[in-house]
Amino acid sequence: MFDNEPSRTAEYMALFRAVETAEPPDRRLFEDPYAIPLLSGTLKVLAEIARISVVGKLVPAFLDFGWPHTRSSGVVRTRLIDDLVREAIHAGAQQLVLLGAGFDSRAYRLEETRDIRTFEVDHPATQRAKRERLKPRLQQPAVNVHFVEVDFEKDNLEFKLKEAGFDEKTPAVVLWEGVVSYLSEPAVDANLVVLARLLAPHSRLILTYVHKGALDGSQKFQDARRWRSWADAAVNLSSLASIPLPWRITCGLVGFCSRAMYPPPKPPEATVLRPVGMRPAPSCTGLRP
Repeated sequence: MFDNEPSRTAEYMALFRAVETAEPPDRRLFEDPYAIPLLSGTLKVLAEIARISVVGKLVPAFLDFGWPHTRSSGVVRTRLIDDLVREAIHAGAQQLVLLGAGFDSRAYRLEETRDIRTFEVDHPATQRAKRERLKPRLQQPAVNVHFVEVDFEKDNLEFKLKEAGFDEKTPAVVLWEGVVSYLSEPAVDANLVVLARLLAPHSRLILTYVHKGALDGSQKFQDARRWRSWADAAVNLSSLASIPLPWRITCGLVGFCSRAMYPPPKPPEATVLRPVGMRPAPSCTGLRP
């Protein structure tokens, strides 16, 4: 993403949600009426075609052929996180923080989030595009949604959230989805320290990450060889394009999840971003403080 352009990754995720929404009601994992309004150009055209009977089936087939497992994994992850967010709110969370919100629409499409304060934290270019594209759909801005401009590598997350009205005495659910892979290790550690200090008791943190064993080959699972080849290719690309090395892990857990995994076994955290065939790490239940 360039400084003056919205996140392309966020737009692809919105496309995947739009295509899933076009599925029959008895098959789709969720419905997102805000996905298509968030799209532009060719991606918006693809989403519109997906809604056409018979012909629309070509769109998911095209996406799955070009990027195997990416779309299916994305929509399964979306549904699982939807359920975790709902569960946290029912358990007492009164604030929702979306770190690297991108084109996430949970603040608008989940019934549980409509009456709690939501803080959408992201790059200003992505936030600007999101607000402009949602204007026609929302008609008027959601009064409970606060946009917080943050560069996770440079800005003080704690200061920015407090400035926007975040209450550190009130339980919150924090979602950090698809972001840490783009950051340096020190930036990830620094922001986790801030969250540990900032969040009230009974708050919950949901984050996605790539298991190190999937990248270095120490873990064996279905399609492990393909995954490793993608990681190696990304490393080569990052050196050619002078992209920071942490970028390479974004190619990690894009696949290996399937619709058959849903509904997941309990506890649901045990399936968050684990490729099929990998045993959950002993610490996976530690997502809840």
